[in-house]
Amino acid sequence: VMIEYWSRLFGEHVSYLEWIKYAYPLVILQAPILAIILLNRFVSEKTDLSTAIRRLKTQVYWEGRMRSRDWLTVAIFGATLILWVFFSGRIGLGAPAFIGVCLCLITGLVEWDDLQSGVNWGVFMIYAATISLGTAIERTGAASWVASHFLDVVSSVGLGSGPGLLAAVAVLTVAISSFI
Repeated sequence: VMIEYWSRLFGEHVSYLEWIKYAYPLVILQAPILAIILLNRFVSEKTDLSTAIRRLKTQVYWEGRMRSRDWLTVAIFGATLILWVFFSGRIGLGAPAFIGVCLCLITGLVEWDDLQSGVNWGVFMIYAATISLGTAIERTGAASWVASHFLDVVSSVGLGSGPGLLAAVAVLTVAISSFI
C-alpha cells in the first residue's frame, strides 16, 4: 500500500525488490523483540505441543505425496512472488496478486465461495474506491481547490493556525469520510 501511495502521490517508484532491501533487515531485527513481547504478554496455556505435532505428522502421512494440484499451487505462488519481486516496479503490487487469485480461480484450486467466506470484501472495496477517488481528486486538482478554499474559510473565522486549524481539519476529514 505504501509503495503504491508513494508512486501515485510523489512519483517515487520503488520496486518490491528495493522495498525488501530496506524493509526486511528491520523486520529481521525487530522479529526477536516482537517475539519476546508476544510471548511475555500472551502466555500460552499449552506448553507441550507433542500431541499436536503427532496429529500433524499423521495428517501429512495420510495426505501422501504432493499431487499435480499441489504443485500447481506452488507454481502459482512462485509466479506471483516472482512478479512481485521483479516486476512490481512496472506493473505495481496489485496486479500480481490479482493474477495469482485469478489463476487459482481459473484452475479450480479455489472456489469463489471459499474466497468470500472469512473475507469482508466490502471493506476491501471501500478502501479501493477511496484510493481511486483520492487519486482522481488529486489529479484533477479538486484536492488543491478544496484545500485552498477550506483554508480561506477557516482563516476568515480565526482558525487558520494552531489547535483551531487542527480541529477544523478533523471536522473536514470526518465530513469527507462520511460523504465518501
